[in-house]
Amino acid sequence: MSEDLPWDLAADLTGAAAAHGVQLMVLPQELANRSTQWAGDAAALCPALHGTRRTGAAELARAPARIALVTAGDTASDRVQAGRALQRVLLEATRHGRTGGPVTGPVEVPAVRARAEQELCPGRRLQALVRVGRGTPGPLPGPRRPMVDVLHDHTETWEVPPLHRDPDAGLAR
Repeated sequence: MSEDLPWDLAADLTGAAAAHGVQLMVLPQELANRSTQWAGDAAALCPALHGTRRTGAAELARAPARIALVTAGDTASDRVQAGRALQRVLLEATRHGRTGGPVTGPVEVPAVRARAEQELCPGRRLQALVRVGRGTPGPLPGPRRPMVDVLHDHTETWEVPPLHRDPDAGLAR
């Protein structure tokens, strides 16, 4: 395991992904370095990726640890399960006081994805490349209106629509 990703965190992230049938791989330093190149290659092949607020090669190089989410196939179901696993992995990282974010370029550019899969997980499909580390706190949230100005109690005036009435009880089903 990477020194930047403690074993207990790696185990919890792996379990979070496995709950959705997705394999989580903690990238060793050599592959972490390659993932930085994959991000740069994706930006070079698809300049539209470089112009957005996506993680670029320079920012990825500063990320303490990289993980990959991998599936056996690339069906719609595989992609949905990988998305669910990604959400659980990010929540688990947060529980451990870490932040994370997907690096989309290497997965979105087919030529780069194929090369990454060949080097990282031959015979399997790379669904997400994620950086994990200790983030800096963001700005405090802006001012909020009081809840009473936003939420209103309409229980006095709301009537159950006729199609949903239970003729015996007069209540909604």
